[in-house]
Amino acid sequence: MRRFSAFLSLVLAFAVGTGFQSAAQTEVASGISTAKPMKSDPIAPTNWSFQCANGSTCGTDGDWISTTSEPGTVRLWNSGTTWDMLETSQGTYDWTPLDTWLDMVAQHQPTAVIYTFGKVPCWITTVACTGGLSWSPGPPSDLNNNGSPAFGAFVTDLVEHCSPAGNCVSSYIKYWEMWNEANLTGFWTGTQNQLYDMFKPVAAIIRAHVSGAIVSTPPVCGGNATWMTGWLNLENANGRLSDYYGFHVYLRDMTPETRINIVAKMVNAKNAAGWTKTPFMNTETNFLNTTYTCSSQYTAEECDGQLVRWYVLQYAYQGGLEGHSK
Repeated sequence: MRRFSAFLSLVLAFAVGTGFQSAAQTEVASGISTAKPMKSDPIAPTNWSFQCANGSTCGTDGDWISTTSEPGTVRLWNSGTTWDMLETSQGTYDWTPLDTWLDMVAQHQPTAVIYTFGKVPCWITTVACTGGLSWSPGPPSDLNNNGSPAFGAFVTDLVEHCSPAGNCVSSYIKYWEMWNEANLTGFWTGTQNQLYDMFKPVAAIIRAHVSGAIVSTPPVCGGNATWMTGWLNLENANGRLSDYYGFHVYLRDMTPETRINIVAKMVNAKNAAGWTKTPFMNTETNFLNTTYTCSSQYTAEECDGQLVRWYVLQYAYQGGLEGHSK
């Protein structure tokens, strides 16, 4: 099981979502397209997600997850579908990676999909691209208080897109994460206000085109409750954009019973900002955030138990908070 977990993490970035589940994809054939809130019981396959990173043995090569377990949600991050990879120059698109995903998802129902924004293309960024990358963490050069016209055009084209086989973004992608780990300058060097300005019109575009769309806060990492408090207060002051609260917390060689304190810290920041009834998701997690494998100090059985306890603790914590807030 340790080797299995390492493979799953390294290639798929195993994640748990404890906020919503979606039955939207199972309803496409009937013409219904609405995301549904998660029930507290039972735990559904859509509470568990996987991610195929660039260079892995699944994803844009057309192969689905090859493990015995079949998580019910796919998170599209480092999956060949970011802005820089889809819009190679202004108005010029290569939809091939996204089309591959859309067609695979359509063939593996019921499956929910999370699309995570990030990576400003070199042709529109304010910070020079380096190291041969096609993106940088700088804000778009056309960003102002009313948003970024270039980003708005990309999102409009994205949510209106369908693969040649007729599988459409609006039918299969219901969850939308604002900017991966924006608290890190390696992903975002702009201000929180600039990120809010960038997404305010875009959130409206998504909801106008995607029935039942659910939008997340930027998922931050490292237990940065201070950054999240600033963001939540920004939404409180200028208008709510988010339906759920997202973050990334890995075990990092700690026991689940110890590491859950970081989850508690993040959730307490949410509640202190007046978001007590807003569900949370830990959309990127596992053992170490560098090797994605369990530490050699533990036996295979201990590693198995840690991962199970880690997810159960987070799910139980969510349920307790929901019960407390009602």
